[in-house]
Amino acid sequence: MNEYECNHVYDDHESDKWSAFWEITDVGVTGVEMLICGRSSAFKVIVGNCGSGNYLCIPSLDVGCGLADLTDVFWNRSKLARVMGSDVDAVTISLALCNYKMKRKEAEG
Repeated sequence: MNEYECNHVYDDHESDKWSAFWEITDVGVTGVEMLICGRSSAFKVIVGNCGSGNYLCIPSLDVGCGLADLTDVFWNRSKLARVMGSDVDAVTISLALCNYKMKRKEAEG
């Protein structure tokens, strides 16, 4: 389990912080399946790469979209917020993806 901290500033300038975690549940040829949990939400997410770039699917919500580089939290959060309808969940997921890629880079040396 990989823990990380999330924060979000709302339109009214109020801010919120929460803890979250992610773990890899399956590894495939073109991507990974992850469990991402934070702020009383849990998502089984499939993240992969195809000819046109990165993508994310959340089958239980019938949600999917293209992604920028996994470390591009701003762009990915914006895209996820549009398709999911929740800024908080988009922050939780986009930060998990960034954390995942950074840890993967560390492991590769």
